[in-house]
Amino acid sequence: MANKREITIPEPFLHAPFALNMPPKITEIADSFEENMIHCTFYYDICECLSIKSCQKPWNEYENYLPYILKRWSLLEEVLHDLYKDRKQKSQEIPMIEGFSLFIVGIHWFNSQPVKSLEQSVLNDLRFSKSPVNFSERVAFILNKPAQYHSYIQLKQLFEEFKKQFHKELVMKKLK
Repeated sequence: MANKREITIPEPFLHAPFALNMPPKITEIADSFEENMIHCTFYYDICECLSIKSCQKPWNEYENYLPYILKRWSLLEEVLHDLYKDRKQKSQEIPMIEGFSLFIVGIHWFNSQPVKSLEQSVLNDLRFSKSPVNFSERVAFILNKPAQYHSYIQLKQLFEEFKKQFHKELVMKKLK
């Protein structure tokens, strides 16, 4: 493997509930977008926060990277569906946080921005030109009880709306 770099997670990314899913340090897997994202969903946003110039900036070409996020959510949603169906409460929190992390990254990148902070007050105040209806209120709801069944339903609906907006934008760009 080529040049690996160990990166300490900066303070803006060490907030509940996301810190539960994040190692204290991450290691770059050179030239592997998917591997970097599996290792840490916020990898590229953390690199931007630390001003690491050699990292990709997926938010600048989000149409190439959001399909990966949507695919990963689709796989994770199947797992979550089964966990909630089987009422495995202790097993739901980590995959819910992973799914919520994917949504936070996806909505930022869709609006051509990196994630700058995972602090609850910052996330509650986010305003995007392209976002689902009642975005802030729904994000606040999920942040308060990420493992709750109703949070899963909200996250699932947020992803459905996000996916529709993304695909609509792709179609509109092709028509221009």
